[in-house]
Amino acid sequence: MSDEEEIIYASCEKKNWDPKKGIGCCHCHKWEHFKCKNVLEKAIPKLRSKPYFCSDGCLAAHESVPRSSAVDAELLNRMNELMSEVKGIKNTVTEIEKSQTFISGEFDKLMKEMVVLKKDHNNLTKNVGDLYGKHQTVNTKVSQLELEVDRLARAELTNNMVILGLPSPKDEDVGDLVRKVATSVGYNLPEGAIKEAKRLFPKDKNNTRATIPIKVTFSDERIKEGLFAGKKARGQL
Repeated sequence: MSDEEEIIYASCEKKNWDPKKGIGCCHCHKWEHFKCKNVLEKAIPKLRSKPYFCSDGCLAAHESVPRSSAVDAELLNRMNELMSEVKGIKNTVTEIEKSQTFISGEFDKLMKEMVVLKKDHNNLTKNVGDLYGKHQTVNTKVSQLELEVDRLARAELTNNMVILGLPSPKDEDVGDLVRKVATSVGYNLPEGAIKEAKRLFPKDKNNTRATIPIKVTFSDERIKEGLFAGKKARGQL
């Protein structure tokens, strides 16, 4: 509100928004503090009950214009009501301004938080993309390893041979038995040809007279094939 809209009290020339602390002249509309006029508090209602004139000149000027006292009183009361309403409006505007300031501050905070969240979201998106790429790489390597394991397993099977009918002497050396079999069919096993040679578990543990098969794993499929060829050419051992 501007200074022109405030109440300026004539005696002390102070500005004040509270019309309850003074009274306005019905003719010149100048306001006077009750305190400046030395009006006691108990006399205020009586002073307000009728039109107030700050001087005899205002009273004479007012009386020179024909009007009813009822109209004057109504105008004065209405003016006082309007001043009270103006004060209420000013207070409301002040509260609105405070609310707008608060809302503006909260909005700024929210915008800053949104910027941080957007940055975090971008970082997460990038990290997810990196992890997805690494996941694809790991999947590819796992698939390659599975293929290699399968190839090795199949290769291992092709290098295996089962020899039947060989008795189990005491303190036997299974590898030495296999080498003797190879020699008996005219096939000389090269150094390191046997990777593993062992007896299999018997099907019937109670049958102690049954011979237990020997499983041999050669280092190369060609060694197994050579031994088979020698056995075929030699016939029954």
